[in-house]
Amino acid sequence: MKLLKKLFIGVVTTLSIIGIASCSKDNEKKDHYDDITKQLSLSKDYNNKDFIKDGVGTATLTSVADGDTATFNLSSGKSVTIRFYCVDTPESTGKVQKWGKTASLFTKGVLTNASEFVLESPTTPATTDSYGVRYLGYVWYRNSSSEAFKMLNLELVENGYSNSTAETINPYYSYFNDAASFAKKLGLRTFGTDEDVNYSDLPETTTLEAIVKDIADKENSVYYNYEINDGMGAYVRFDAYVKSHTTHGTPGSVTNYYSVGAIGEDGKEYTFVLYGGYGSDPINEYIKVGYKYSFVGYIQLYNSSFQVAIGGSYVALQSGDKFIEKLQSDYLVSFDSSAERYAKSSETAMKSDLTVTDVKLESGVMTITGTAKNAPTAEAVTYTIIVSNVGSNVNISDYSGKTLSFTGIQEEAGSNKITVASISSIKIK
Repeated sequence: MKLLKKLFIGVVTTLSIIGIASCSKDNEKKDHYDDITKQLSLSKDYNNKDFIKDGVGTATLTSVADGDTATFNLSSGKSVTIRFYCVDTPESTGKVQKWGKTASLFTKGVLTNASEFVLESPTTPATTDSYGVRYLGYVWYRNSSSEAFKMLNLELVENGYSNSTAETINPYYSYFNDAASFAKKLGLRTFGTDEDVNYSDLPETTTLEAIVKDIADKENSVYYNYEINDGMGAYVRFDAYVKSHTTHGTPGSVTNYYSVGAIGEDGKEYTFVLYGGYGSDPINEYIKVGYKYSFVGYIQLYNSSFQVAIGGSYVALQSGDKFIEKLQSDYLVSFDSSAERYAKSSETAMKSDLTVTDVKLESGVMTITGTAKNAPTAEAVTYTIIVSNVGSNVNISDYSGKTLSFTGIQEEAGSNKITVASISSIKIK
């Protein structure tokens, strides 16, 4: 695992390309090119202009989201997120593609080292993208007042981080076309077959316990590099059961989040957040609360909280898919008649309260026998509940004939034997 850290640190060295002088355009691949980018000059007057109203204006950097998206503060004080026009770098946030993280690091390196910014919109006034949130724009920057401004959009294409999407009517079309042709000729990054040190098709097999403990150790973490702190961590595979499912957003723009858990070697439960993408993604029809899966995804730091974004695509399909595989149905079973989920008969891991018919306590192990329904209209089924490490001060008469609410783990697929972590987690109704 220590190799991961070395690779991450190696990225910093690789991305120290920012500020290196441009190389001649020969057939030898270099780290950084800007000969074509330097041919294009910022000709629009930006002094005392407002980006939104006038289509051009100065700004200060707030944050970098990925290779082609960043947030700035305008001179008016308004905050705007800019979707770089005429480029489309590989994904590095909710889904991860080859060269996506490297493109994001390149953009972050350029922008955080720059001293001045000018934002230019392809329209006047400025317009937003199809989502109505991000403004489309060209990002011009320079590192000192003695330098000329350079367009980052064009520089991304020249260095092979994106193809050009500029149309022939675009006033900068010839520059973008030349930059794309140059990058294709040399086979740079997205146009070639070189290895991307920040991308792998082979996840590291680990456990949820190891992930949680590792990222808590900021000084020695191998799953997330706090020195780079770019929001993207290691590519991992781990087994976990789904504890709950929530959605965020508004109709038409819903994102899915899951709480997943696993019992560690120390007997404790470890939990994490799983990002399931947009509401329309098929994966959200496949992931069920209570089921146990093998998940594959990238560890991410998003809005100051860690999560795992599944695989290299938002769409993880069926059992045996590269990014998710169902290991067991009804692994984590909940008994709770008051839960809204209980009315959903499709959620087979959700049962009614358990009505106790017998209780035994021997050598610190409590065995509870009782009945519960799999759905409000279903027949009652008999279950055996096992609770270990029960103290001698527990009175089994407190449970006899009562109804109980709790969550436990099904020992084997199809079994009605459920283990519960502790007696304190059982609620007597």
